[in-house]
Amino acid sequence: MKLYDQNIWGNFGVNDAVGNRKYLVNEMVREQDADICCFQECNPGTMRAGKDSIQNLLSDKYIEICIDKANVNFTPVFIRKDTFDVIEEGYLPYPGLNDINSKSVTYAVLREKKSGKVFTAASTHFWWEFGKESDEQRIENAIELKKLAKKLAEKYNAPFLVSGDFNSGYAECSQGPAGYEKMLELGFSDIRGIARNTTEKFTCRKDYPVRADDDVYINGTMPMYTIDYIFAYGDGLKAERFDIITSQKALNSSDHCPLILNFEIR
Repeated sequence: MKLYDQNIWGNFGVNDAVGNRKYLVNEMVREQDADICCFQECNPGTMRAGKDSIQNLLSDKYIEICIDKANVNFTPVFIRKDTFDVIEEGYLPYPGLNDINSKSVTYAVLREKKSGKVFTAASTHFWWEFGKESDEQRIENAIELKKLAKKLAEKYNAPFLVSGDFNSGYAECSQGPAGYEKMLELGFSDIRGIARNTTEKFTCRKDYPVRADDDVYINGTMPMYTIDYIFAYGDGLKAERFDIITSQKALNSSDHCPLILNFEIR
């Protein structure tokens, strides 16, 4: 199976142009032939708006988890219609600091139709600002996520897989490692470190792709630090390949590059 994760840069004013970026994301999902898509900053006022909304572009092959929350959910999960049965699903905004409730976790307990194997896939976004109070908030986000992961892993005796923008890293320009380190302390494994094939590429940068006069985004630059991760909790997941897409298409689509995971459930 294959998971695609990306912060798709949607948290800006509704009058700002999205341009061709939704199409670029859709093209990359198709090129990867992803089974699961996890997004962050999937803003109902921008990336979800209009006939070319991201959910409409994906709708022929994918269904959205917790579709009834689409008008408020910034961290959606999309799954292939022909690949999974949904056993349980949920959407949880994080308590505490939370701008327009965009910091949340969306999850689905899935049964792969072909094998019958069960696991949870989740998309999340942690608090973003700098400083001690924000570090404490990211730690609380991690604690809330652990509660969910532990409950579902024990309930279904199945691994919990979560991807997203954790706004936590070691580069000087990042918000600091508190959230990431708390995830490890709580028993999550960073997929980058356990995948059979992996990469050291970065995931994010401070600048944004440039919008040209014809509303097409160009000149996205290479990522320079990492704040996006895929974590596993519980036993039973085999990570085959972890990668980060750094094609020009990816660089033009957002300030965050897509994360890719090929995996199996034992």
